[in-house]
Amino acid sequence: MAEKEIALLKGQIIRLDEIHFDLEAWKNQSIIFLERIFGKDSLKIKMLKELHYDYSSWNLRDTAAAGNTRDLAPVRAQAKEILQAAINELD
Repeated sequence: MAEKEIALLKGQIIRLDEIHFDLEAWKNQSIIFLERIFGKDSLKIKMLKELHYDYSSWNLRDTAAAGNTRDLAPVRAQAKEILQAAINELD
């Protein structure tokens, strides 16, 4: 039974690398999966809900000056770690 859940979570990890990635849409779908697997009170869900990009004016200025969006990588890395922990727990 855990194979299906693991496959769902691995699919979410793959989506993290999409070019037109939408964090909020991804979080909503991931939370739905995690609620079904671990229940609504799971710490993993709380951690995902707290993920957000830093849109402060200083951060946006530095991103524009650098000409890239590498600052988005830490959020994606955190998201991946949360889902990987869930997969490890199921495994």
